[in-house]
Amino acid sequence: TSGTYVAGQRVEKQALTSGDEISLGCSKLTFQVDAVNEKTNESLKQPTPTGKAIRNLNEFVGRQLHHYLIEQPLVETTAGAVFLAQDVDRSREVAIKVLSPNPDEDDSRRRRFLRGVLSLKDLQHRNLVRLYSAGNHGPYVWLAMEYVPGENLRQVIDRIGSVGMIDWRIAFRVAIDIARALTVLEEARVVHRNITPHSILRTPDGQSKLAGASLAKARDNDQSQQITRKGEVVGEV
Repeated sequence: TSGTYVAGQRVEKQALTSGDEISLGCSKLTFQVDAVNEKTNESLKQPTPTGKAIRNLNEFVGRQLHHYLIEQPLVETTAGAVFLAQDVDRSREVAIKVLSPNPDEDDSRRRRFLRGVLSLKDLQHRNLVRLYSAGNHGPYVWLAMEYVPGENLRQVIDRIGSVGMIDWRIAFRVAIDIARALTVLEEARVVHRNITPHSILRTPDGQSKLAGASLAKARDNDQSQQITRKGEVVGEV
């Protein structure tokens, strides 16, 4: 009611640039944009946020991580939660996976994890869920991925399990699609390590996509890039 001011000028509509000061009554806000380049690891350089601590993952709803505005939860996982979000820069829906903090992880370990995850973002195939970017939000690690409408294979099995077995033609197509995805990973020398019905997503037209790249591991001899400790078990049995 008392007007909105940007850089001392009253405005009705204004495109903001990083560093602009916004005045609303007695409140002053500074608009800050962190540069993000999805083709580099710049998303690793974001500062630790200040302010109200997040007590549970559902509190991410309504927040913005870089240029991703989180809208609603999609599914909870053993490692965190997946949310539907809007990529405000590209006007598209994305899935944001937020991993719960691990008290045993230090900052360097999170950075190594993010480097490993971001090494997969150049892999593109119609049977792989594409990874767009990743970063930190305080103690949390988040991954921005292709949003796949539909359901995972676990949901398919549960839905028709009371009726009977999955039609062999559906099972055969799933196997072919996931084999194609694994071929792409094999050619990139990547081991997925978490292939379960939960990580296989089915689109409305019956195509299968392999998700769960956050536990993938490059098969090389660079010990500095190892994300898991020797002998550590990851994924699901």
